[in-house]
Amino acid sequence: MIIQFKQWKSGAHRAPHKPLLFLFALGQWQQGIKEIPWVAAQPILTNLLNRFGVPAKKQTPENPWGRLYKDQLWQLTPHADEINGNFSPRLFTETQSVGQLSKEVQEHLTARPEDLVRWAYEILDDQFSPTQHADILSACGITTYETVVQTKRKRNPGFAADVLRNYGNRCALCGYHLQLDQQIVGLEAAHIQWHAFDGPDTIDNGLALCSLHHKLFDYGAFGLSDELSIVVSRKLNGSSIDDIAKYQDAELHRHPIDFVDPSLEFVRWQRQEVLK
Repeated sequence: MIIQFKQWKSGAHRAPHKPLLFLFALGQWQQGIKEIPWVAAQPILTNLLNRFGVPAKKQTPENPWGRLYKDQLWQLTPHADEINGNFSPRLFTETQSVGQLSKEVQEHLTARPEDLVRWAYEILDDQFSPTQHADILSACGITTYETVVQTKRKRNPGFAADVLRNYGNRCALCGYHLQLDQQIVGLEAAHIQWHAFDGPDTIDNGLALCSLHHKLFDYGAFGLSDELSIVVSRKLNGSSIDDIAKYQDAELHRHPIDFVDPSLEFVRWQRQEVLK
């Protein structure tokens, strides 16, 4: 059985609402919960969408709750057609809406339970940055095992080395640089436009970032302006905010010779689709 979502992805634009609901339902199934009441699911779905959804769009869990059935992956009681497609939190509450995986999905998982984790990884690989995978699985309550999932597009094995070299083997944000003998430690090549959304494995789509700032970048804590200076999200808060806020308007750490600038196409994608 192949898991497909209708109109869940349009070019390079993100629409993770249905995938997040389906992943949440998979987590519930794995825990032995088939029927999911709307009143219990609403706050959890809202949190998932706020954490992993598109920052520029309104995060409304009632839309995937009411529309996922069209993909033959979900079923509702009462059926969505019975409420004329008028999806609202109040209506789902008043009708005591209950959702669950479709009969076909349930029958498949009963016969082949090992496919649950495979589906989860395929959805994550197709829709989210790798730095978010573990957090999403945990938030959805999915317990996994060691596995390797092949991506749909071939990866460039030289991407990481080329990107790190472009930034002088330093974090483009904080300048972090550490080696153990000749091995670079804790420095990663981040895609500016995510690989899952047609971001290429090219130097102009990469940033060298320490592991902490890579994760913050993929969560939308900061991005780049058209002038390639740092833009820090105004939604950041907490006792360590000064550790990232001090980089507002700062310039990237660059290799002093033959530096390749990030492409504005990819920089603008990250600001629109990821930056909070």
